[in-house]
Amino acid sequence: MATEAAASMVFLLVFGLVGGWILAGSMLSPLARISDATRLATNGSLSHRIRLPGRRDEFRELSDAFDVTRTTRSSTTCPREASCGSTPAPAPASAPRP
Repeated sequence: MATEAAASMVFLLVFGLVGGWILAGSMLSPLARISDATRLATNGSLSHRIRLPGRRDEFRELSDAFDVTRTTRSSTTCPREASCGSTPAPAPASAPRP
């Protein structure tokens, strides 16, 4: 009787650990993809998209919003030397000398 109870406890422990590991991996893999895309964007690559497949949950909404932001941002990006749409202040007019 005690041996059967111990075997059941070991089985449940192993089953719980393996199931938890699989569940955690499937829950965290979208977050890893979003983090990787964020690192790429930090390094200046705005062409990469996440395109997260699957159901519409919080991770999918976050990745879609991130993709839209990157698409918008990449279409308005300009070289660092350029003024990026801002116009320089006009030079002050010289006052005529008397």
